[in-house]
Amino acid sequence: MDYQLHLLTDDQLRAAAASYAEAIGKLATGRMEASLSVSQGAGSRSVSFTQATKNDLLAWGAAIAAEMALRGLAVARRPARRAIGIRFG
Repeated sequence: MDYQLHLLTDDQLRAAAASYAEAIGKLATGRMEASLSVSQGAGSRSVSFTQATKNDLLAWGAAIAAEMALRGLAVARRPARRAIGIRFG
């Protein structure tokens, strides 16, 4: 699927990410339908997802995350933990 996220401004992309997070929350809490909307230039786009199209919603979220990472807008996460070395003796 081509969501054309590269056409969005940074603020629109952040709004799309927030809308996505809200939609995931609605699905996770058992609401049968979640919707999100994104405005692009002169128009806007609204999409409704149900449990049956959960994979589409997850794909949309992955596309948003990838575009945010390309622009350096990704939310900073805690660094991965690594094993520590212990010496006895």
